[in-house]
Amino acid sequence: MSMTSCYKIDNYKAPDGTIEGTFINLLTNEPLQTSGGEWSIRIWERSYPGREGGAANNNYQTLAVKQDGSYRNTKLFKGTYDMLPYNGPFWEVDTVKDVVIGKRTRQDFEVYPYLQILDFRYVNTPGTDSVRFFMRVKAPFLVNPYDNETVIPQLYDVRFFISFTQFVGNGTNANIGWGEWHNLEYNGQKNIRRPFADVVKDEGGNGSDTTPEYMLGPILLRRGYTYNVRGGANVNYGDRRYIYSEILKIDFEN
Repeated sequence: MSMTSCYKIDNYKAPDGTIEGTFINLLTNEPLQTSGGEWSIRIWERSYPGREGGAANNNYQTLAVKQDGSYRNTKLFKGTYDMLPYNGPFWEVDTVKDVVIGKRTRQDFEVYPYLQILDFRYVNTPGTDSVRFFMRVKAPFLVNPYDNETVIPQLYDVRFFISFTQFVGNGTNANIGWGEWHNLEYNGQKNIRRPFADVVKDEGGNGSDTTPEYMLGPILLRRGYTYNVRGGANVNYGDRRYIYSEILKIDFEN
């Protein structure tokens, strides 16, 4: 009796292409403040054999964007890709086509956020554990800066976030989740929601449109912890991704 077997050796090289970059906030020329895992970049490989004309199809991959506005993936096949920032808190941008990903490729994105968080701060009442949070929201563009036609969606939610770790925002495991903090009322409605029809128009002619100052508190924080806090706001579009302030620390150690 004899036995034979046939098998094919997988001789494809492991993916060793790297793509990395940063989202630049064109309002500040700094990295975009975000929360890890909230939104992503979709990419389509155009150079894969067998696709008609090399065109991308619907089999996209996603690249996660980190809290500091950067992204990096070191396990892609080298080739030509299309890239589209997807569902982020900014005016939509066009697909970047024909990005050649090699051993190490950099592709930055410049975006205009829907909103800006201004004057985010907290005030600790001396001698107490009581803290109040403050911020304003600015709409730098009430119409799309790319086409000068599309009107900004309504301001949907203004919120304060707090975490015991450096990761703070609306992303997974990025806030303590004390929802009762936000059971506030504005004009008889729960939560802090108001349309941009209520923004304060700047009569100085410099194009800024801001809300009145929001305040949350007083909130009692427990001693013995360090808290990371930030403010955020979103508009009523898509999955309502937040734009954020910088992160501040509250040291309540004993």
